[in-house]
Amino acid sequence: MRIYGSVLSVAMLAAFLIGCGVSADSRAASVLEARRAAIVARATAEAMPDPREAGEFAMAGGEYRRAAEHYSVAIEGAPEDADALFQRGAAWMLEGELYLAADDFAAAWADAEESVNKGSINQ
Repeated sequence: MRIYGSVLSVAMLAAFLIGCGVSADSRAASVLEARRAAIVARATAEAMPDPREAGEFAMAGGEYRRAAEHYSVAIEGAPEDADALFQRGAAWMLEGELYLAADDFAAAWADAEESVNKGSINQ
């Protein structure tokens, strides 16, 4: 329930922020930068014991782009991990990458909703 409620709150905030208007060029640049960041994170992931812990450490230090990179590596290993998607969305939102954040929040929402529908999370 905690993840489900948090995802809903942040998804609504992201939807509002997206409605404020960001240009398509800005979104394209954000997507390209995110892809570059993911490539860098993948290259260094082998040296990290746990990318989720590295993401948490980076978030705590205010290094939001780096945190998103670490969470990207975690998501590659477990694409259905709603919490990792949510955390990466939070990192993107704090970095100011609202479209990337909204994409992650939507994916986390869908995964959480699917888990509830399957009965693997108590409502």
